[in-house]
Amino acid sequence: MFMNILVIIFVLSVSYAWMTRGIFNAMIHALCVLFAGAVAFAVWEPLAMILLGLSDAAIVEGAAWGIALIVPFIIVMLVLRVISDKVITANVQNIKALDYAGGAIFGVITSVLTAGVMVIGIGYMRLPSGFLGYQPVWYAQESSGAGSLVENDKLWIPVDSITAMVYQNLSTGSMSSGEPLKKWYPDLTLTGFAARINPGEGSARNAITEDAFSVMSSYTIGQPTDAMSLSVGDQRFMDIKGKSISPQNAGHVAGYVVEFGPEAKEKGGKGGQVVISNGQVRLLTEQSDGTTHTIFPIATISESNKEGQFGRWMFDSEDLFITSSGGKSRVPMAFEFFIPADQEPVALYVKNIRVPVTAIKEPTEFANAAARDKLVRSGALVTGQRVKREFDLSDAIVVDASSSEISARFRDSTGEVLPSQLVKQRGIKINDDNLITEGIAKFRKEEIGRRNTPQVKSLRVDQFWFGEGQQMVQVEVGSGIEGGFLSEAARKADPNEPFMLIDTNGNEYEAVGYVYEDPDTELFEIRYTPGSTISGQNEKDLPRISQSKDGQKLSLIFLISNKVEIQYFTIGDVVLVHYDPVLQDD
Repeated sequence: MFMNILVIIFVLSVSYAWMTRGIFNAMIHALCVLFAGAVAFAVWEPLAMILLGLSDAAIVEGAAWGIALIVPFIIVMLVLRVISDKVITANVQNIKALDYAGGAIFGVITSVLTAGVMVIGIGYMRLPSGFLGYQPVWYAQESSGAGSLVENDKLWIPVDSITAMVYQNLSTGSMSSGEPLKKWYPDLTLTGFAARINPGEGSARNAITEDAFSVMSSYTIGQPTDAMSLSVGDQRFMDIKGKSISPQNAGHVAGYVVEFGPEAKEKGGKGGQVVISNGQVRLLTEQSDGTTHTIFPIATISESNKEGQFGRWMFDSEDLFITSSGGKSRVPMAFEFFIPADQEPVALYVKNIRVPVTAIKEPTEFANAAARDKLVRSGALVTGQRVKREFDLSDAIVVDASSSEISARFRDSTGEVLPSQLVKQRGIKINDDNLITEGIAKFRKEEIGRRNTPQVKSLRVDQFWFGEGQQMVQVEVGSGIEGGFLSEAARKADPNEPFMLIDTNGNEYEAVGYVYEDPDTELFEIRYTPGSTISGQNEKDLPRISQSKDGQKLSLIFLISNKVEIQYFTIGDVVLVHYDPVLQDD
């Protein structure tokens, strides 16, 4: 409702303003707006990629796609308007009726295109799913399409649809390019809104960088002329236009295996897990006449809550969101799509990052769903393509993990007591239980500790938060620690490789933070970023352990899955510590 009111007020106000300025002036401005929109859509994707890579801040990431569209539009429009005012210094005088009528017409064009760009841009921002009462895509309400995302609301003045149509047609017409908007975004007004249908009314991440995931492989089930029942059984769903799809429809299922890295995990209070909805992954298909279509997944294959066991989860009801299990740094999932017989896959979009199918390996072919199911439960379908690491143990030290002297421990303590108010001032986020959820900060020793903090427990911070199904392990690597950063193995390792714990199944867990104490400067440092791992010894802000200094304490923080057994502590492929017996929580 509110979005409709705002759009109506904007269109009427702008139209009236340009009506009073005359047809010539209004026409010049409309041309500026039209060209500005074309430029904005042309630079949209590359600019969004740049913004996503510039900052780890959630607010920048969540708004990147919207900013990349709206800001260039405004800048180009203003620049063109200034230039036109300098070049064309006088208005053209017409009869008043013509000026009013023509000005109003061009004012409507200006207001519709401007409002349309704004609405589309807002749709790609990390906002509540029903922001301002407008939700153009939502779950199908018919039982035959339960869980399917379909077209929903339309604005009373459909500025977004009109704007999308104008620039889609221009991209294949007078302003055509090799990458037309019409081809890659046939449902431009819907896909941004679909991506923010996620847990917490749109509070989960709607955008990631292109380095945060890899498309590992693909597979097909059935042939294009097969009945869909061979592929998906009795599941019924609807396409984005609300057309019912039944087991009698000809077509087949295509599956894409995606491996998410640590950078794809949620940050802050939801940190440490990958969260995906069916609106955040989509497949672009193409017909022989060049028409493209958006298809959302019908099911996901991922690891269950039981370590090492996988399942296939159908999107057959509302509010079904797939969450990774445990603390593995790399999370494999498969997404399945029903492809009609007359269409071919063109590209896969993961949280709006586009991967052409030409960059994906030739698909494995399964005759039917039963053949696929044989590989689902074990996880072989989604993990079979992963290259197993070969570890270098030549300089590793062997440590008895059962020893009380071991430098690796299951613990969630910060090691110091911190005043909650000071923690907040330094930019560290804490939850209602005073547990640290995310942040990077430095403290002077005289500011912290039991003697310098309030005695009231509710005003003290001394623990980290971690998600369900996870455990925290801290590994000491500072001065005087065998298997630490001054060891022979650490010096041998590639400084750009990540720090990892490896369990007995070969799963990797990268460091997500550290706690550091410097005896000389008397500084205490904390980094805890569950959604962003430490890249390696060369990372700019990582404290350096010196051979010339004593007493430097540095503990790396890892989030691992429950009930796993840790075998190695490594830097990349180089093993610093071999735990034998294995490290495991009691």
